[in-house]
Amino acid sequence: MRNVRFAIDMIASSYKKFVLSVLTLTITLALIMFTVMTYIGMNYSYISCEKVFSSDMEDIGVVCIDIYEEDYEKIMKFIKTSYESEEIKAIGNIMDYGADDPSGGELLAIQEGHTMNYSTTLEELLEVKCMQAYVVSLCKMELKAGKKIEELDYIDTDLRYLYLGSGYSEIKVGTEYTDTYGKRYVVAGIMKEGQRWINSNLNCGYNNEVLDYSEDCSYAVFEVSAKEDNIYSNMCWIMAEEGYSIEEAIATAWKIGEDYGIAFSYETMTDMYGEAVSNREALMSYLMNVMVIVIVSTILMMITLNIVMMLEDSKNYGAMYAIGFSSREVNRMLLWKHIITAMCALVIALGGCIYIGKLWFANDDMSYMIETILTHYVLPTGLIFATVIVVISY
Repeated sequence: MRNVRFAIDMIASSYKKFVLSVLTLTITLALIMFTVMTYIGMNYSYISCEKVFSSDMEDIGVVCIDIYEEDYEKIMKFIKTSYESEEIKAIGNIMDYGADDPSGGELLAIQEGHTMNYSTTLEELLEVKCMQAYVVSLCKMELKAGKKIEELDYIDTDLRYLYLGSGYSEIKVGTEYTDTYGKRYVVAGIMKEGQRWINSNLNCGYNNEVLDYSEDCSYAVFEVSAKEDNIYSNMCWIMAEEGYSIEEAIATAWKIGEDYGIAFSYETMTDMYGEAVSNREALMSYLMNVMVIVIVSTILMMITLNIVMMLEDSKNYGAMYAIGFSSREVNRMLLWKHIITAMCALVIALGGCIYIGKLWFANDDMSYMIETILTHYVLPTGLIFATVIVVISY
C-alpha cells in the first residue's frame, strides 16, 4: 500500500504531465478500440444476414417496382405469377408498421417494454411485421405450435393470420381478435424460442453502420395475408429456387413484368455487400495507417515523458532511498504509477468508444453491441495495449 500511496503522491506532484500522458494514451486506445469495433461489427453484419436467411445471400436480391396506386392489382398479379414460376422460390414484401390493437390490449401488454414503439407519437399501436405469403420462405420460421404458412387456406379473404413469437406462448393457437375497424385476425402459430427474422432496413441497401441485420422474434407479431389487392411497399424481396441463380430468377421476373407492364430496378445482395466491403476496406486502410502513426508516436512520447519525469524526480528518488526505500520498492511505485495512468486512460477511452459506437451503430440496441463487440473484442484489445504501454514505460 505504501508503494501505491507514493505513486499517487508522485502523480499529484506532476499533475500536468500525468494529464498529458493520460490524454495521449486515451486517444491511442480510443482509436484502436474504434478500429477493432468497426472491423468486427462490419463482419458481424454479414454473418447476421447468413444466419437469418433460409438461403445463401448469393440467391437473394431486392426488386424496386415503379409503383402507382392504380397499378396495385397488376403488381399483385405480377408477384403471384412470379412466385409460381420455376426459377423463383420467394418474391414479395416484408415491412414493419403500427397496427390498431386487434386484441383488446392483450398482445400490446405483452409486447410493451420488449420492442421499440413503432412511433414515439403513436405509442398505443402494436408493432407488427407484415408480409405476403409468397415471401415467407425468405427467412427461417420454425413453429412449436400451429400451422405452417404454406398449409393455410385463404378462402376467407377478410381474415388475417397472426404468427406470434415465443413470448406469447400462453395465447392459444386459434384465438381470434377483431380490431377497431372490424378486421378479423386469428392466431395461426407460435414460433420457437430463439427465432430471428430479417431487419426490414436491409431491403434499402447494405449499410456498414448497422451491426445486426437480424431481429429477435420473441415478442414479434407477424401478420400474413394473401389478399391480391394488398401491396405494402414497392421494395420486394426475391429469392431464387434451388438450382437457379438469382440472375436467372430476376430475368424470369423481368419477362413476367413486361407481360404486365411492370417496370422495376433490382440489386442482388452480393452486389450490395460488395459495395459495403469496398467502403469498409477504404475506411479500414485509412484507420490502420493513422493507427500505426499514432501508436508509434504514443510509445515514443510516453517513453520521453517518463525519462523527463525521472530526471526531474531524481532528487525525490534520492530522498526515498535515504529514508529506507529499496530499489525494488521504488520500481514498484513507478509500476503503480504507470498502471494508474493506463487504467485512467482505458476507462476514459472505453466510455468514449461506447459513445462513438452508439453514434456509429445508431440503428442497433446498445446493450447488444456491448455484449457482442465491446466486451468480447474491444475491451480485451484495450487491456492488452494498456499493459504493453505499462511494460514499455516501466
